[in-house]
Amino acid sequence: MTVIVACRTADGTILFGADGQITSTDETLEGTKLLFFPFPNGKALIGMAARDVSLGYMRKIELFRALLDVDFDQDPVEVIQKRMARPCEDSQNNVQILCAIVSRTIESPRLLGICDTKVDDISGSTFCCIGSGDEAAHTFLAQIGDCLQSLRHVQIAVGASVWLAKQTDSLCGRHTDIWWLNSDLSTGTLESERIRSWESHFKTSPPKALKRWIEGVP
Repeated sequence: MTVIVACRTADGTILFGADGQITSTDETLEGTKLLFFPFPNGKALIGMAARDVSLGYMRKIELFRALLDVDFDQDPVEVIQKRMARPCEDSQNNVQILCAIVSRTIESPRLLGICDTKVDDISGSTFCCIGSGDEAAHTFLAQIGDCLQSLRHVQIAVGASVWLAKQTDSLCGRHTDIWWLNSDLSTGTLESERIRSWESHFKTSPPKALKRWIEGVP
């Protein structure tokens, strides 16, 4: 598994953070778990955590196809829910996907949580975490929820939450990626040097000290 964190700024921008460790049955590799996916009237930011990697890729391909089938006047969230959700009595959490969406047919970025065959619109949540490292990441973000305002504050908070997951879960590790999607369809990625600098600071700062540090960042 892994950790994928989604967090929203006060103006609606959605950031994703993810560790870079890819674990297979016999080795661990380094890679990027986030991707931007353009579709006819918008853009998506996607992150996946899967116990069954082959099943995870199958579900992600279903998501790609649903997005590519969105017409210019359709709500992409409604299309994805209609195409991908189906009855399932026993959800095993084998595949978890977070998908942030912006388009010309919706007013602000939306966030979808896809768990096996269930698709939920979780746009009302300030943050969401999936994967084996989700508990540590979620606990930290819940503690500093009042700091999640500006883009820079949320960048640091997401970086800290992923770093904590990497410290507490052996399936999380390697580098951290932080990407974001704006309401005007523009995108951004945080430079790796800045993330490494922050992680050096995280090593010496307990959560309460981190909260004070984030509050003091201009």
